[in-house]
Amino acid sequence: MAHGDDTASAAAGSRSPSAASTAAATTTASASASTSRSGGGTHQFVDGGIIYGYRSWYIITGIIGAAVVINLFLIFWAWKSRHALRRQNPSASAVAEPARSRASGNGNVSVRRIPVAILTASRVVAFRRRISAVNGTLLEVFLTVGYLAVMLAFTFNNYGNARSIQKRAGELVVAQFPLIVGLAMKNNAVQLLTGISHEKLNYMHRTISRAALVLTWVHLWALVALNPNILSKTWRSVGLLAGIAQTLLTFLSFKPIRKRFYEFFFLGHVILVFTFLVASYIHVTGSNTRYAKYVWPCFLIWGIDRLCRYIRYLILSNFHAPNKVPAELELVSPDTIRITVRRQFYGHKLLLSPFEGGWTPGKHMFLAFPTIGPIESHPFTIANVAEISAPAVTSASLPTEKKVKENEFELMWIVRARTGFTRRLKEHILLKNKHKIEMGVTDVPLTCQLPIFMDGPYGAPPDITRFETCVFVAGGSGVAYTLPRMRDILNQVSAKNACARRVMFVWAIRHGVHITWIASGLKKAISTVPPGVELIVSIYVTAGCPEDPPELHRSTSIATTDEETDTPNSIDVPNLEDEKDSGAITPVKEEHSRTTSSHLDMKGVSIYDGRPKMHEILEDVVTTAGGAVSVDVSGPEPLVASIRVALSAPFAGPASVLRGMAPEVQLNVEEFTM
Repeated sequence: MAHGDDTASAAAGSRSPSAASTAAATTTASASASTSRSGGGTHQFVDGGIIYGYRSWYIITGIIGAAVVINLFLIFWAWKSRHALRRQNPSASAVAEPARSRASGNGNVSVRRIPVAILTASRVVAFRRRISAVNGTLLEVFLTVGYLAVMLAFTFNNYGNARSIQKRAGELVVAQFPLIVGLAMKNNAVQLLTGISHEKLNYMHRTISRAALVLTWVHLWALVALNPNILSKTWRSVGLLAGIAQTLLTFLSFKPIRKRFYEFFFLGHVILVFTFLVASYIHVTGSNTRYAKYVWPCFLIWGIDRLCRYIRYLILSNFHAPNKVPAELELVSPDTIRITVRRQFYGHKLLLSPFEGGWTPGKHMFLAFPTIGPIESHPFTIANVAEISAPAVTSASLPTEKKVKENEFELMWIVRARTGFTRRLKEHILLKNKHKIEMGVTDVPLTCQLPIFMDGPYGAPPDITRFETCVFVAGGSGVAYTLPRMRDILNQVSAKNACARRVMFVWAIRHGVHITWIASGLKKAISTVPPGVELIVSIYVTAGCPEDPPELHRSTSIATTDEETDTPNSIDVPNLEDEKDSGAITPVKEEHSRTTSSHLDMKGVSIYDGRPKMHEILEDVVTTAGGAVSVDVSGPEPLVASIRVALSAPFAGPASVLRGMAPEVQLNVEEFTM
């Protein structure tokens, strides 16, 4: 951390270089300065970190400002595209023309396509190419290395003695505190300004935290070099405690530990963060009170976030009496739980509830079940669009839980039961239905009710209303993200707020029985396709259907011994293997599943055996598209990786765009890397 004997004693422009050097030589060892005049301008060097703490914020502000400008441009671009669509007012026959029948280009290079080609090249290089060693995109690696390099350059710039290095490193560390804490919060100003959701900002939270840890070690090394007896003063001893807490925080936050021991990580994170901030405040105020301005705002930022979340708990969860409005849990397949909740929304202010007549498809909420895991809260994507569940029905003859109130919406989540928290949910359902299981009842669903606390919705799903072709790809429970997004874009087209003319929905599942998860929502989407829109729905069954999907009804064992690791704070998805398909894709035969035959025969849905060949599918979509293409994907890493690779291929590359052989393609990936 920074020390208080860091002072500046330079008067820019009022002394000669020799006078400044004399003053620096006679001052205390804790401060020195020099001025140099060049071309009529004055450059000031300050021994100590104060000026570099400010300069680091100039860089941070510049990065955030650039993201804000890009966000505003994208908003304007989407508005302009929708506005142009309304002005065209095409006839029904023109609108109904399938996008794939339009000309894609003549292969000649056009200067007008250069901006889109540059945009395409930047997307391929920055977002779609990944470095497997660190499991990150090139942009993420560049930001990490670049940020650390700038911080180290500030630390070692101009002065090489241990005293100045120790001061600068400490000042730079403490200057990052508000940003580190702010980026970790679910409610933060950066998300509102940039349109980047909190789970993506969390990557920068970890990046800056790791850079700050390196500076902390540099600070400690320089301090020991100056005075090996670093425990001579209380504030120094507390500073060492803060450094230890910061080190543990950083190492316990690495992905393998977060994924495998999330409950331990979460609890440890809370304790260590509190220890780190309190110890840091004592350390910097013991050194010099001017550094406290970087620490106390962290408590304010954290408090505002907590306040917003608790207010949402009160509004959405009936916090003081959660049993009055419980959630209904249903085991819809041996490893899948469907959670449904009904709530009323009246369009509260943003601080209280972000709902305004519902929620934006693609957002997620944090769910907590106090009787299952008192301190656990996990994010799950809302798997349906905002629709009033039914007209108000308040007849006294109906049970309380069956009454439908005015402005009442039904929220649904699809949760894969693996290990940890999700497995405990499954075990609770089985326990509550133990009598049915023992009696061999198979025609009644396994359900139960649980008190629930909800916080959200969160996330910033990208606006795809300006795209002419929209592709939605999901694996397993990733359909909770893509189906509502697809239904929303169809609704937006009906309201003349979107430009889509072709919509493709691709879903890969292990067993045909999984279609029951979303059968109702999928039927609604197919039945409400607006005129002039081509909808293609393809479902790929990768492992056929089990002989008897309701095997869970016959099971008498409540506990399981699943060895798969749960992914805490993430949406559970099946671990689809990534080996390539062999042979042609053929339709699934009806005898593969007795229980889902009605869903397999769903009108307007094509069902295939095997895994989707995403390269072939996307190449056909892109090369036949008449306008900009959006691809939304949510699912296991192998599926997402195959799509990134496909959209990095020449058919969607900048050369094809420049020649008019391919349109602009935007890839939107929903993934939790908490």
